[in-house]
Amino acid sequence: MNTAIRSLSTFVATLGILLAATLSGRAQTDQLVVPSRWQGVAVGRVGATQFRLPVILELNAPQPGERNPFNLFVSVGNVATVGSCGLYSAMQTTTPYTLQSLTLQYLAIRANQTGFNAVLYNTQQSLASVANYFTGPNVTAMYSPMQSVRDMYAEIMGNRQDFYFKPGTRVTARLVRGRLVGSIQGTGSGIISAGIQPDLDYTATFALVRTR
Repeated sequence: MNTAIRSLSTFVATLGILLAATLSGRAQTDQLVVPSRWQGVAVGRVGATQFRLPVILELNAPQPGERNPFNLFVSVGNVATVGSCGLYSAMQTTTPYTLQSLTLQYLAIRANQTGFNAVLYNTQQSLASVANYFTGPNVTAMYSPMQSVRDMYAEIMGNRQDFYFKPGTRVTARLVRGRLVGSIQGTGSGIISAGIQPDLDYTATFALVRTR
């Protein structure tokens, strides 16, 4: 009888430890944590091209002078692949003559404990510091009126082309059962522009798990 009671007590104690650990783990993933890293897959479309690419999303302490609740970095794929993109809420740089540190803010972020909404409001294009970009198909070659010009742009850029996101581009995400689920929606113009290609729409949805 005593042995049975001790076994039952041990089982109950073990169950309590496991339950506490489970609840602790849930508490950690029921709200955004800074710093944290999230990884997963994005599925989307740029222009008429569909893609499925890996994603890294990081939440870190704000850069010095950044007026956001946290610093946001999103990387989809790599620059060599159509559908890839990079988004930064702010970035530090150095002025060319005075060599002073300068923080350039691109995104305005509103957040609560379970999600955020980030909007690109300043591309910093006037400072030649465009940082928020995506890779699309080579539409400059597609829309060139002459075959010789199409061939030239195809030779220079291959089948892809770099675009910068325009103001209004949005990244939203919220926690759903421990996963960070969200989307990227925006429009971009070609960094190398011949004045003949259209802007491209970029849309992607993602589901991420916390890895750090």
